[in-house]
Amino acid sequence: MPNDKITIAIPTLQKRIDVLEKLVKTLNEDEAVGEIIIIDNASKGIPFSCEKLRVIDKGENIFVNPAWNLGVEEAKFDIVGLLNDDIIIPFGICSKIIQEFKKNKTIGALAFHLDDIKPIDDIMNEPKLSDYILERADFVAGGYGMALFFKKELYNPIPKSLKIWFGDNYIFNQIKKSNCDNYWIEGQTIYHLGSLSSGAFKKSSLYKADKKAWNKIKYKWYHYIFSIEEYSDCKKLRLFGLNIRIKCK
Repeated sequence: MPNDKITIAIPTLQKRIDVLEKLVKTLNEDEAVGEIIIIDNASKGIPFSCEKLRVIDKGENIFVNPAWNLGVEEAKFDIVGLLNDDIIIPFGICSKIIQEFKKNKTIGALAFHLDDIKPIDDIMNEPKLSDYILERADFVAGGYGMALFFKKELYNPIPKSLKIWFGDNYIFNQIKKSNCDNYWIEGQTIYHLGSLSSGAFKKSSLYKADKKAWNKIKYKWYHYIFSIEEYSDCKKLRLFGLNIRIKCK
């Protein structure tokens, strides 16, 4: 399988087709992008086309995580990028990202650091391509769910019980179990249409079902006796059913 190109997979409900079109056209012009797969969960047809674009329509909303699985399954290239449909990225970023995978064979996955994802209210020009650094990622934060690049060979399909949420957590944890590492891309701005802080989705029945399913996947019986987890703002210690949060500086 070729390793000099990237497959990009983008599930969409077409809520902002103008943003999606801008994203796809930016990707299409990047020589490192070999193909762009849109999974059309809206089943409305995509009203634009470009050279590298392929659209998959299953006739219904199959939800994000199954769409990610489908995109990776269909991918023709060694490196895969799973992107949200509501982001704006700098032109040429995929060319830089594929070079990172070539230079460092220990990289399993790359994602933009949450601090570099800037909320916007409406469509804007692409952010400038910047110098950045890679930092090893020990936990998942919001950036992993917006734009995630990884080696296809390390991908294990997300369990069917997870429909919308925790797919990035699952990918992150599976790669941590391999001989490769997860990294943040720090210092490269990307734009995201809308707020990054809304927690209203946590009240939905789908989120609650995904959360329950994720806990069953993630935690074994012994984790309830003792475990330590690192988050963006704290470390969580679980000891005999008692949860203790230690805030990070």
